[in-house]
Amino acid sequence: MFQSFDEVTSPGAAPERVKALRRALKSSGLDGFFVPHSDEHQDEFLPPFAERLRWLTGFTGSAGAAVVLADEAALFVDGRYTLQARAQVDPSLFQVLQTPGAKVSSWIKSRLEAGGGIGYDPGLHTVKEIDRLTETLGRAGIKLIPQATNPIDVLWQDRPAPPSAPVVPQSLEFAGKSAKDKIAELRETLAKDKADAVLRSGGMLLLAVFLLHTGGFALSWLFAYAVGYGETIRRTISIEVGMQNSGLGAALAKNNFPSMPLAPAPCAISAVFHSVIGSLLAGIWRLRPPKE
Repeated sequence: MFQSFDEVTSPGAAPERVKALRRALKSSGLDGFFVPHSDEHQDEFLPPFAERLRWLTGFTGSAGAAVVLADEAALFVDGRYTLQARAQVDPSLFQVLQTPGAKVSSWIKSRLEAGGGIGYDPGLHTVKEIDRLTETLGRAGIKLIPQATNPIDVLWQDRPAPPSAPVVPQSLEFAGKSAKDKIAELRETLAKDKADAVLRSGGMLLLAVFLLHTGGFALSWLFAYAVGYGETIRRTISIEVGMQNSGLGAALAKNNFPSMPLAPAPCAISAVFHSVIGSLLAGIWRLRPPKE
């Protein structure tokens, strides 16, 4: 826990830092950058080296986010921090907006045209958050562009070192159960969830298998027809392609994913399907000799 009630901020340095960030964005071809108050673990109270939002804006609250564009920027905070943010942040640099009334996506869409791109550090956001923003901004033709290196990390010359305290396991008095017992419970739950997932996805799985092999039988016959092969060869190619080696797939899944007992299931279903359909098709064609 890194919560501290000591106010450590330097808003006077914000103008030069914002200018430096904008230069970096311009050189990278970005129209803006999204700066959340978070770290790689989605903590609320951050270690000093992860306080990127504070370094850039001067705001020291435990929740918030900033968006910096070429000509303007905004800091988004909830009602707990509105007064604090306005006292700590240079109003000539950042417009302080209160969430949830103000939304990052709406603010960006009102200022960028279609084709614009906003950079972000993928290690500092949840998948759900980025998916939601990608969808919302995408409707306006604006892209979210992940950055391999956070430009703030490059600009932050006196950035503190990451915490280096040793990892100490908790005793059973506090942990309640041993790691071995917890892992066993987790594996049991995962196995049950996977079984449930197969049942829930059964219809989709059967449809995928049907399309795979039906497409194999039909498309291979049509391809052979298109290149001028006779009926006997067309039928042979159709059977060969349609009846792919699902048995090999099941064996590979079992050998390479031993911790996933249901991994071979789709291949097993596929094997049954192509064996039945292939046999039926061969039987029908046997009753109807080819006319070369």
